[in-house]
Amino acid sequence: GGVILPGVVSVPVSSGSFASSAAATPQEIATWLNNNASFKTRGLAYLEPGGQVSIRSRNLGELYSVQLVAGAVTTAVFAGDVTVKVVGEQD
Repeated sequence: GGVILPGVVSVPVSSGSFASSAAATPQEIATWLNNNASFKTRGLAYLEPGGQVSIRSRNLGELYSVQLVAGAVTTAVFAGDVTVKVVGEQD
């Protein structure tokens, strides 16, 4: 089995440019994340064809995974999902 090593990245909501931080659009969220140097080193945010925000890891190991921490943005955008997501695995 593999070992999950943390690559902690924190992106302050205050660093974003949102028309309304309480109702940020998916594009605003992806742009906010991708404009943060620490996030950009470790991850990539993009929009799915249906318009949902997705995040993937910039792999530094043998497999790609992402895990969000609990917080207001995780709750609002990702329905509070803090489980480890490994690329290629389906929920």
